[in-house]
Amino acid sequence: MKRYSDEEILSAENFWNDQWERLRPVESAGATWQTPWLDASFHDGNPVFSSWSADLRRGIRVLHERDSSAKAHWFDRFGERGSPDEVAELVVAYDARSADAQLVARLIERWIADGSVTVSEPSDQHESAWFGGHRRAA
Repeated sequence: MKRYSDEEILSAENFWNDQWERLRPVESAGATWQTPWLDASFHDGNPVFSSWSADLRRGIRVLHERDSSAKAHWFDRFGERGSPDEVAELVVAYDARSADAQLVARLIERWIADGSVTVSEPSDQHESAWFGGHRRAA
């Protein structure tokens, strides 16, 4: 588990919350989003931002990856596959200090608008590794 300073995590959380406020006008008609969605109290960078829509059964989780040279994003799912509680999730691993924040904002904007981003599905092994310790935020 990576540990970051409280200051670094707070900075990343503030950055992504600001980005979210800029994107909120493009929310899908009739859909509401709850932020935060997942518990971020561990301050390990997973997540620094999360939101989900119960109406759309879609979520967003942004991971803080310090000095990441590769920008990574993929689909995952929260909940049991095929259950009514299943949530499709866009996961983005990213360093908020990078100049490519607009690219990530466009990915999130598209996910909010129509649930599409072109990435491959994770393997079951990857999926279970990501969801093992996450809880919904209170």
